[in-house]
Amino acid sequence: MRVGMKPSDFNIKSHFYSTIWGNSEKEQIARNIVYISLTKMDDEFLPFSWEEYKKYCEHKVTEQEKWVLDDLAEGKYLFFKNNKYEVNAAFLGAILEFKINKVKESYEDGICPDCSEDILNDVVEGDECSNCGHVFTEEKSLSQN
Repeated sequence: MRVGMKPSDFNIKSHFYSTIWGNSEKEQIARNIVYISLTKMDDEFLPFSWEEYKKYCEHKVTEQEKWVLDDLAEGKYLFFKNNKYEVNAAFLGAILEFKINKVKESYEDGICPDCSEDILNDVVEGDECSNCGHVFTEEKSLSQN
């Protein structure tokens, strides 16, 4: 299934937290899914089996994780068909706040280079700084100031 987002669109350098699930186990499993999709599935959200999940994770996988995957599927956050789990729009919506904003990330420390104001998290290319009018672009080099 094409979902319009790639695993590389998400920040997996830190843990997912404060999601709609309010559950650290689900948040960790979600991060694991993004991680294995990025590193083992060529940056695509492809269907995966429980056996593949265990094989691709770099930690000692427990049976509890299968229960969490099944719970995510029962809650309609993953599709489950032919013994394979698959990311869907509800899953992506639940982790959307961890999507990397490439425009903001292209500015050193996420601040406007002209006035040092914090750049809003939802900035898109072409938006202006509310403080000074600087126009934000994704192409901004970190070495420029």
